[in-house]
Amino acid sequence: MLADPLVDLGTLLSYWPDPADTDDDHALHDPGMDTLGLPTRAEVVDRHAARSGLDLAAIAWYEAFACWRLAVIRQQLYARYIRGESTDERMASRGESVGMLSRRGPRILTESWPA
Repeated sequence: MLADPLVDLGTLLSYWPDPADTDDDHALHDPGMDTLGLPTRAEVVDRHAARSGLDLAAIAWYEAFACWRLAVIRQQLYARYIRGESTDERMASRGESVGMLSRRGPRILTESWPA
């Protein structure tokens, strides 16, 4: 069974820097990524649609899903660190982005499909 390739694209978009990002959104980007001259998220989606022939009208759902999924993963990694189940010091900061991701997912959906 193959997975839905749009889940991977949504995950990529959740990490992808964009000029429209808020300060909150930058929590997932590695420092300096926004200065590399990368295409915008919209341009990435347009290029993917053109090359794949897929209908990406609902791509915001996949990006919001990726935010939720990453929030759960990061919270789990942080909780394991706090409980002493991981000694990887990088996990000490994984919880910092959980709140941002929890806000970003619904915001993506609200901005994409206004009521």
